[in-house]
Formats: sequence, C-alpha cells, structure tokens
Amino acid sequence: MYVARQKFKGKTQYFVRESYRDGSVMRSRDLCCLGTDPSEYIVYPGGNAYYVDQELVDKLCALNVHPSDKELDDVFWPFLRPDIRRILEPFQGRAARIREKEEANHEKGSAGSDIHLLDRRRICYLKCGHNDPGMMKRFPRGAFKKIAERSRDEIEQYFITQEYCLPPDESKAYIYTIFDIQNHFTESFAAKCPQWLDQEKVEAGFLEEVCRLCEDPSFLAGENAGRVLSEYLSRYVIMFFDSDYVRPNPLGEYVRDFMNRHRRHDFEARTVAMSFEKQVPFLVCRRTP
Repeated sequence: MYVARQKFKGKTQYFVRESYRDGSVMRSRDLCCLGTDPSEYIVYPGGNAYYVDQELVDKLCALNVHPSDKELDDVFWPFLRPDIRRILEPFQGRAARIREKEEANHEKGSAGSDIHLLDRRRICYLKCGHNDPGMMKRFPRGAFKKIAERSRDEIEQYFITQEYCLPPDESKAYIYTIFDIQNHFTESFAAKCPQWLDQEKVEAGFLEEVCRLCEDPSFLAGENAGRVLSEYLSRYVIMFFDSDYVRPNPLGEYVRDFMNRHRRHDFEARTVAMSFEKQVPFLVCRRTP
C-alpha cells in the first residue's frame, strides 16, 4: 500500500493504491482518493499522539484491505504535523532500521537481478551520487528491496519522492546518467563532461532512449504505453529540456566528489593516499625564489 500523486487541472490529487500480482506481472489499483490534502485524515487526540481517521480505515476494510498500523504510518508519515514528526522521527527511524535488519536476515536469492536497468541506475545515482556499473554489481540485496516485487506505478511513485532531494542544478546530469546517454558517444569525456558534447546529439540520444523505454516490455509490464509516457517519463522530458548543466567549479567539484565518496550508502569505502598539494593544488601557495 502506498500514496500516489496525480495532477488534475493543475491540482495534485493523492490516492491510496496497492500493487498486486496478476499472473506474471505486477499491477496497481486505486483503493481510495485522499483529495488534495491527505493530512485531513490524521486525527490528533492530544500530546504527540495521532491516528488515522477510522472512516478511512473502514473504507479500506470494505475493499478487503486490512492495513497494519505500520502500513498506515508509512502512508501518512509525510503528511504528519512537522512538530510531531520531528519528535517521533528518532523512534520511527530506529524501528525502520530494525525492520530492515530483520528483513535482510531473511532475504534469500539474488534480489536485484530482475530489477530493470533504469531502476538500478536511479538507485545507484540517488544513493551514491554517480552511476558506476561496477558499483551496481557490488550493491547489497537490500539496496533494491524498496522496488522489488512492485508495480511500475509504485516504483515510479517511489522515485518521484526520492528525486525531491536532488539539487536543481543536478537534474540534467542525473537524467543524462540514468538514461545512459554517454553510450551514444565515443568521446573520452562523454561520461564526466556531457556539457562539452554536441547538445543536439545529446537531445537526440535522450529522446531515442525515451522511445526505447516506451517499447520495452520489461519496463511496461502491467501498464500501457500511453500511461507510461504521460505519467512516468514526461517528467524527465520536462526536467531535461528545462534545466542546464551546472557550470564547472574546481572547488565545488572537489567538495562534491568528497561528499559522494562519503555518503552513507557508499557501501565500499575508498581511501586514497595523496598529499594535500596533489588533492587541491589550486589552494596551495608556493613561494617563488
């Protein structure tokens, strides 16, 4: 069970949906509409306590859906009052880490092998700040459990939420990376410096990848092509053509690289034995004789 966002006449409507298996594919269905403000379904009896309106729970039960308290918490957590969420967040985070550890201990097989390549690239970039094929192979099974055995709609709703953390000046580089546009070029700098490439060819490569996804049965599983383009891929088309690459900054690139190498989800620690002068030569002043 999850919350989906959809725009109608310029207003964002929220829906409670669930993924379900239909033969060999995963599909999604609407359970109920939450309107434009899901927080209206949260009741505050006093103190730091809260619960979900019983009327909504009864609607779900009438559809033979019996959500647990954890599922309701996960659905309505983003819409909780900020002051209460700030107080309860340490406990929520601890409980989530315990659940993840328990789930990881019970995981079997090779999770992630059936995850679409685009989804794997997005996970890799959002967690590590770059897309390294070798890094994707070293990712633990738990890195993909959020999108494993989910419908295409639930997967896309997950990424919509995760992409809010991207800095605005990183949007174009993000799309360039996850769609693997560098494979359309032979230049040695294509992976690191897409702004130096012929931008008309970059745009053509991007549109080619979008069209390929719209015909990819493994990506379209459980959905129709029209919905995939209009709801899932159109946001990338808009982001790509409405944004630009960040202007190179040596100090900024050094800091960004340092942060990416020390992100919490960087599963393989890397140490480099290098003098300070070699790492930041533009900050070192040498005396002239």
